[in-house]
Amino acid sequence: ANFHLITAIFPLFMLAVLGIKPGRLVKVYTLINTALAVLMLGFGTVAVYDLTRPLRMALMAPLAIVLMAVTTQAAWRGNREARTLALAGLPLFIAVLHDRFVDLSATRGLVSAWSNPAFAVFVVGMALTLADRFGRAYTTLAAREQEVAAMNEAASRFVPFPLLSLLGKKDIREVI
Repeated sequence: ANFHLITAIFPLFMLAVLGIKPGRLVKVYTLINTALAVLMLGFGTVAVYDLTRPLRMALMAPLAIVLMAVTTQAAWRGNREARTLALAGLPLFIAVLHDRFVDLSATRGLVSAWSNPAFAVFVVGMALTLADRFGRAYTTLAAREQEVAAMNEAASRFVPFPLLSLLGKKDIREVI
């Protein structure tokens, strides 16, 4: 069930980081995986697991392949977040493919041996990606704040603040 929740969120996160708007197919995929997670949580029996096996097989491996290809392409083009996510997503990608092949066999016990560490690596990669993005956003914001302060100082040289108050204006933008 946890894996279905993760795979419901995974494509939305990846596409958002890569700057790609999710299409209808990704939204349907997210809905199906969320429904599967609810089914597995509510009726976590072997019968539900076996019943949903074909759907899981049809959904997870192709999407993992496509997302990994798109992420690798963006990383190759120089996208910093894509590089981090491609490296962090590789173990998760391998785990998804491994789990799907194990699903075909009777050895279901091997699934968690790959999935949990791979997911932990991916979560660390997501955290690093978000930290890098927030750091760059903070740097950009600080630079813009300095630009605005410099423009205010320059504007005050041309239109003195006492003149603005004499005109009954609080800001130079009101003088138009």
